[in-house]
Amino acid sequence: MEGYRSIKKVDITLNEGLNIIIGRNGSGKTNFFNFFDAALNLKFDNYLDFNAKLTISNGDDAVISIRRKRTSVNKKSEFKNATITPNDIEYSLSLKNVDSHNKTLMKEGDFLTHPSISFQSNIIKHGIPNDLLIIEKSYSFTIDKNGNPNMNFSFITDSSNSFFLRTMLAELSFAFYNDTEDQISDLKFIKDKILNIFNLALENVKSDLAKYTPIKDIKLNEGISFYFDNSKNLAIVNNILFEFNIDDNWIPFSSLSDGTKRIFLIVTDLACEVKYFFRKTSFGSSSSFPSRIVLIEEPELGIHPHQLHLLMNFLKEQSRDKQIIITTHSPLAIDSISSDEFKRVIICELTSNKGTSLVHMTKKEMNEAAEFISEGMYFSDYWRFTNFNRI
Repeated sequence: MEGYRSIKKVDITLNEGLNIIIGRNGSGKTNFFNFFDAALNLKFDNYLDFNAKLTISNGDDAVISIRRKRTSVNKKSEFKNATITPNDIEYSLSLKNVDSHNKTLMKEGDFLTHPSISFQSNIIKHGIPNDLLIIEKSYSFTIDKNGNPNMNFSFITDSSNSFFLRTMLAELSFAFYNDTEDQISDLKFIKDKILNIFNLALENVKSDLAKYTPIKDIKLNEGISFYFDNSKNLAIVNNILFEFNIDDNWIPFSSLSDGTKRIFLIVTDLACEVKYFFRKTSFGSSSSFPSRIVLIEEPELGIHPHQLHLLMNFLKEQSRDKQIIITTHSPLAIDSISSDEFKRVIICELTSNKGTSLVHMTKKEMNEAAEFISEGMYFSDYWRFTNFNRI
């Protein structure tokens, strides 16, 4: 990957399962994450001269190349338009197991729906978003006589929004697709179907929330309402909002601690069932369960060390069937790594001539860290008390 802020040229092999990127402040971890998310989801607004080549090993070993089309002018300052349109980007796809020399130039729409690119990615950024729909802010929508809900389309397709919420809203978008006009005019039919969608979604995450967070239960608030506007021929659903059980008390999201909010967003995004694929300008149902690539920025922020230990155990468990890549400043985050898993640690460095670089631990560093662990110390002790703190 090359051509974005401090990313002059980064070449890194990520492992299946969990990957942990560690590095000093300002080394370029966030730049890498933003660029990687853009490449996975084709979100290149306000990018200039970039080039990304991703090898996705999902059976066909699809090699995806994405770059800004070259012009007669190569200086970034002389590009006429800083905002990228689909016509400014060149996509190509080659399949290693089919023909290593077979490279097909594609349009964005064809590229996004190609069967060999069977993955779903999203990014969980640091901090807590404001006014999260359904979680913190009540949500309302309408359904017309043809069964078309008026959904927040831009929210659903944005990879930086809660994957858990996007999945539920996508489910609602297709809920009435095959229903008749008589069924859609039946308020009880609509209510039962919508409540069933939310209750199933909540059931899928409840056990992980109870195990890894202070949240022992979650439910829809009792103030949700359904009614039919005959003058507009619309079914209206009002005041969809979650409530959370902490210490046997039902409270709103706003009353949770920042750490609990953060853990909730991470756990629900990873634990929810994947039924849909999401792209930059579309989403749809999937006949199979696509592989997931999840980027998590600094999961330790605002979280108690004991809670972080539980969260890292959860991430390792989830990484059995997902590729999870996290950035962190916390030595405690790498204590979840055993001595035979040092390849999962990636060091982010910044130099004036090379910009941001990502490298795996050297063999010497692996041997030294293994010795620390064998003597009853922790991997984090090696980070704190040796030259490994170069990061």
